[in-house]
Amino acid sequence: MLKKQGGISSLIAHSSRPVGSSIELTGMFLYILFI
Repeated sequence: MLKKQGGISSLIAHSSRPVGSSIELTGMFLYILFI
């Protein structure tokens, strides 16, 4: 739960950055799915 919340908060924090945002979003999405 804590790891998922941390990942979501990091996604929101990095959503403002257009460069590499898609890579981080997909990476965290797979991370949440497998964990």
